[in-house]
Amino acid sequence: NMSIATLGCLILWLGWFGFNPGSTMAVGDGSLIAHVAITTNTAAAFGGFAATVTAWLVLGKPDLSMVINGILAGLVGITAPCAFVTVPASAIIGIVAGIIIVFSVGFFDRIKVDDPVGATSVHLVCGVWGPAAIGLFAVG
Repeated sequence: NMSIATLGCLILWLGWFGFNPGSTMAVGDGSLIAHVAITTNTAAAFGGFAATVTAWLVLGKPDLSMVINGILAGLVGITAPCAFVTVPASAIIGIVAGIIIVFSVGFFDRIKVDDPVGATSVHLVCGVWGPAAIGLFAVG
């Protein structure tokens, strides 16, 4: 049911604001918490947008499941570098995650991995992309 899947995605997106900013362990430094919240949200939004555009170009139509996976891909991709990258870099991280998720889901489908929701693509592929992004975009 795509309505419930979309609701689940939005709940996860909201929950990520407890996870990433809460992981800073710096309640006294509100600016760091705000920075992490902004980079987290930016990557998710750009991941969803990039997945929408990529799916539209590759599959010939926008696909809600790819939008959902793009948002989650952006969230997974930004989790490791969220405190160490700029906001524009978080947008790039989300865009890359949103693009690679579309191709990754297609790849796992072609090799017949039973993954109807794309969890392998989101967690494995974007889980590798996030730490790699630290090396590419980290500041300070």
